[in-house]
Amino acid sequence: MKNYLLFVNLIFAACIAFLFYKVYQKDSTTSLPNTVSDNGIVFVNSDSLLENFDYYNSIHERLNLKRDSLDAYIEAKGKRLENEVANYQQRAAAMSPAERQKTEEELMRKQQSIMDERKHLIELFSDEEDALNDSLYNKLQDAIQKYNQTHNYTFILGYQRGGGILFANDSLDITKDVIKVLNEN
Repeated sequence: MKNYLLFVNLIFAACIAFLFYKVYQKDSTTSLPNTVSDNGIVFVNSDSLLENFDYYNSIHERLNLKRDSLDAYIEAKGKRLENEVANYQQRAAAMSPAERQKTEEELMRKQQSIMDERKHLIELFSDEEDALNDSLYNKLQDAIQKYNQTHNYTFILGYQRGGGILFANDSLDITKDVIKVLNEN
Protein backbone atom coordinates (compact mmCIF):
# COMPACT_ATOMS: atom_id res chain seq x y z
CA MET A 1 0.00 0.00 0.00
CA LYS A 2 2.93 2.33 0.73
CA ASN A 3 4.13 1.89 -2.85
CA TYR A 4 0.73 2.91 -4.20
CA LEU A 5 0.54 5.93 -1.93
CA LEU A 6 4.04 6.95 -2.97
CA PHE A 7 3.02 6.43 -6.58
CA VAL A 8 -0.09 8.58 -6.18
CA ASN A 9 1.99 11.32 -4.53
CA LEU A 10 4.36 11.20 -7.48
CA ILE A 11 1.37 11.46 -9.81
CA PHE A 12 0.14 14.55 -8.03
CA ALA A 13 3.60 16.08 -8.01
CA ALA A 14 3.81 15.54 -11.77
CA CYS A 15 0.35 17.03 -12.23
CA ILE A 16 1.33 20.04 -10.14
CA ALA A 17 4.49 20.48 -12.18
CA PHE A 18 2.46 20.21 -15.38
CA LEU A 19 -0.06 22.77 -14.19
CA PHE A 20 2.74 25.07 -13.03
CA TYR A 21 4.30 24.76 -16.49
CA LYS A 22 0.95 25.51 -18.18
CA VAL A 23 0.36 28.59 -16.02
CA TYR A 24 3.71 30.15 -16.82
CA GLN A 25 3.55 29.10 -20.45
CA LYS A 26 0.62 31.49 -20.94
CA ASP A 27 1.02 35.19 -21.54
CA SER A 28 2.95 36.72 -18.65
CA THR A 29 0.29 39.41 -18.28
CA THR A 30 -2.20 36.78 -17.09
CA SER A 31 -2.65 37.26 -13.39
CA LEU A 32 -2.88 34.41 -10.95
CA PRO A 33 -5.64 34.37 -8.37
CA ASN A 34 -4.60 36.35 -5.30
CA THR A 35 -6.20 34.11 -2.76
CA VAL A 36 -7.28 30.54 -2.34
CA SER A 37 -10.89 31.73 -2.29
CA ASP A 38 -10.51 32.66 -5.97
CA ASN A 39 -10.54 28.90 -6.64
CA GLY A 40 -7.01 29.00 -7.98
CA ILE A 41 -5.91 26.22 -5.66
CA VAL A 42 -7.85 23.06 -4.87
CA PHE A 43 -6.94 19.61 -3.66
CA VAL A 44 -7.75 15.96 -4.15
CA ASN A 45 -7.66 13.56 -1.22
CA SER A 46 -5.28 10.84 -2.40
CA ASP A 47 -6.56 8.16 -0.04
CA SER A 48 -10.20 8.68 -1.00
CA LEU A 49 -9.23 8.85 -4.65
CA LEU A 50 -7.67 5.39 -4.56
CA GLU A 51 -10.44 3.88 -2.46
CA ASN A 52 -13.10 5.02 -4.93
CA PHE A 53 -11.28 4.71 -8.24
CA ASP A 54 -12.77 1.61 -9.88
CA TYR A 55 -9.81 1.05 -12.23
CA TYR A 56 -7.32 1.16 -9.36
CA ASN A 57 -9.40 -1.29 -7.35
CA SER A 58 -9.67 -3.69 -10.27
CA ILE A 59 -5.93 -3.68 -11.06
CA HIS A 60 -5.08 -3.92 -7.37
CA GLU A 61 -7.36 -6.96 -7.04
CA ARG A 62 -5.95 -8.47 -10.25
CA LEU A 63 -2.38 -8.03 -9.04
CA ASN A 64 -3.21 -9.57 -5.68
CA LEU A 65 -4.80 -12.61 -7.35
CA LYS A 66 -1.83 -13.02 -9.65
CA ARG A 67 0.63 -12.66 -6.76
CA ASP A 68 -1.27 -15.29 -4.79
CA SER A 69 -1.33 -17.58 -7.82
CA LEU A 70 2.41 -17.23 -8.38
CA ASP A 71 3.09 -17.83 -4.68
CA ALA A 72 0.94 -20.98 -4.73
CA TYR A 73 2.68 -22.21 -7.90
CA ILE A 74 6.18 -21.79 -6.47
CA GLU A 75 5.11 -23.21 -3.11
CA ALA A 76 3.71 -26.33 -4.84
CA LYS A 77 6.98 -26.81 -6.70
CA GLY A 78 8.88 -26.40 -3.44
CA LYS A 79 6.67 -28.99 -1.73
CA ARG A 80 7.29 -31.48 -4.55
CA LEU A 81 11.03 -30.93 -4.17
CA GLU A 82 10.75 -31.39 -0.39
CA ASN A 83 8.95 -34.70 -1.01
CA GLU A 84 11.70 -35.79 -3.39
CA VAL A 85 14.34 -34.89 -0.78
CA ALA A 86 12.45 -36.83 1.91
CA ASN A 87 12.13 -39.80 -0.45
CA TYR A 88 15.86 -39.61 -1.22
CA GLN A 89 16.73 -39.49 2.48
CA GLN A 90 14.74 -42.66 3.07
CA ARG A 91 16.45 -44.48 0.19
CA ALA A 92 19.95 -43.02 0.65
CA ALA A 93 21.23 -45.81 2.90
CA ALA A 94 20.52 -48.41 0.22
CA MET A 95 22.16 -46.40 -2.56
CA SER A 96 25.74 -46.54 -3.73
CA PRO A 97 27.89 -43.43 -3.22
CA ALA A 98 27.74 -42.70 -6.97
CA GLU A 99 23.93 -42.94 -6.97
CA ARG A 100 23.71 -40.70 -3.91
CA GLN A 101 25.98 -38.11 -5.52
CA LYS A 102 24.02 -38.20 -8.76
CA THR A 103 20.68 -37.87 -6.92
CA GLU A 104 21.99 -35.03 -4.73
CA GLU A 105 23.24 -33.17 -7.79
CA GLU A 106 19.87 -33.62 -9.48
CA LEU A 107 18.06 -32.34 -6.38
CA MET A 108 20.39 -29.34 -6.24
CA ARG A 109 19.70 -28.59 -9.93
CA LYS A 110 15.97 -28.78 -9.28
CA GLN A 111 16.30 -26.45 -6.30
CA GLN A 112 18.31 -23.98 -8.37
CA SER A 113 15.78 -24.25 -11.19
CA ILE A 114 12.93 -23.42 -8.80
CA MET A 115 14.87 -20.45 -7.43
CA ASP A 116 15.62 -19.20 -10.97
CA GLU A 117 11.99 -19.61 -12.02
CA ARG A 118 10.83 -17.77 -8.89
CA LYS A 119 13.20 -14.89 -9.67
CA HIS A 120 12.01 -14.78 -13.28
CA LEU A 121 8.34 -14.78 -12.25
CA ILE A 122 8.97 -11.98 -9.75
CA GLU A 123 10.62 -9.91 -12.50
CA LEU A 124 7.70 -10.53 -14.87
CA PHE A 125 5.23 -9.62 -12.13
CA SER A 126 7.18 -6.47 -11.33
CA ASP A 127 7.18 -5.47 -15.01
CA GLU A 128 3.43 -6.00 -15.21
CA GLU A 129 2.92 -4.03 -12.01
CA ASP A 130 5.01 -1.16 -13.42
CA ALA A 131 2.97 -1.18 -16.65
CA LEU A 132 -0.28 -1.08 -14.70
CA ASN A 133 1.04 1.74 -12.50
CA ASP A 134 1.93 3.68 -15.65
CA SER A 135 -1.57 3.08 -16.94
CA LEU A 136 -3.00 4.26 -13.62
CA TYR A 137 -0.85 7.39 -13.75
CA ASN A 138 -1.95 8.14 -17.31
CA LYS A 139 -5.62 7.69 -16.48
CA LEU A 140 -5.31 9.91 -13.44
CA GLN A 141 -3.43 12.60 -15.32
CA ASP A 142 -5.92 12.51 -18.20
CA ALA A 143 -8.86 12.81 -15.80
CA ILE A 144 -7.32 15.73 -13.94
CA GLN A 145 -6.51 17.52 -17.20
CA LYS A 146 -10.02 16.87 -18.50
CA TYR A 147 -11.52 18.13 -15.25
CA ASN A 148 -9.33 21.22 -15.25
CA GLN A 149 -10.28 22.16 -18.83
CA THR A 150 -13.60 23.40 -17.51
CA HIS A 151 -12.36 24.74 -14.17
CA ASN A 152 -8.98 26.31 -14.98
CA TYR A 153 -7.41 25.89 -11.55
CA THR A 154 -3.88 27.11 -11.06
CA PHE A 155 -2.96 24.23 -8.76
CA ILE A 156 -4.55 20.88 -7.99
CA LEU A 157 -2.75 19.49 -4.99
CA GLY A 158 -2.73 15.99 -3.60
CA TYR A 159 -3.69 15.81 0.06
CA GLN A 160 -3.05 12.79 2.19
CA ARG A 161 -2.88 12.25 5.91
CA GLY A 162 0.73 12.54 7.00
CA GLY A 163 1.71 14.12 3.68
CA GLY A 164 3.28 17.48 2.98
CA ILE A 165 0.04 19.47 3.20
CA LEU A 166 -0.82 19.91 6.86
CA PHE A 167 -4.22 21.53 6.42
CA ALA A 168 -6.73 21.81 3.62
CA ASN A 169 -10.08 23.59 3.78
CA ASP A 170 -12.83 21.09 2.91
CA SER A 171 -14.50 23.63 0.65
CA LEU A 172 -11.56 23.23 -1.75
CA ASP A 173 -11.84 19.43 -1.93
CA ILE A 174 -12.59 18.32 -5.50
CA THR A 175 -12.00 14.62 -4.84
CA LYS A 176 -15.58 13.53 -5.59
CA ASP A 177 -15.61 15.40 -8.89
CA VAL A 178 -12.29 13.91 -9.98
CA ILE A 179 -13.40 10.41 -8.94
CA LYS A 180 -16.53 10.87 -11.04
CA VAL A 181 -14.43 11.86 -14.08
CA LEU A 182 -12.04 8.95 -13.46
CA ASN A 183 -14.78 6.35 -13.19
CA GLU A 184 -16.65 7.74 -16.21
CA ASN A 185 -13.54 7.23 -18.31
